[in-house]
Amino acid sequence: MSFFSPSYTIGEVSSLLGVRSYTIRYWEREIQYLSPRKDSYGNRRFSLKELSLLYRLNYLISINKYTIKGAKERLWQEMTSNDQNIRSQINIIRADLLAIRFRLMNYNRG
Repeated sequence: MSFFSPSYTIGEVSSLLGVRSYTIRYWEREIQYLSPRKDSYGNRRFSLKELSLLYRLNYLISINKYTIKGAKERLWQEMTSNDQNIRSQINIIRADLLAIRFRLMNYNRG
């Protein structure tokens, strides 16, 4: 297990999700529990947890056709459900898969 926790810029997240940066900033304003930290230059740095949340949000909106309000409510239900242990395991796996996808994307560019 590594103590290094990768973080991603808004451009990297935008590329991974296939959405524009301004969409991610809008989602950040609308979803209060989505709050990436900012580095010393004021740039957003998204953790794997936040990346996973954005991936799920994007899925709800683009595939399941939720509104932002509906997706927000659905995310809240998922985060506060009684099946926290299962949800937590799924989120860990999802974050790992996203990290692998990102590494593969970078590898293919090289």
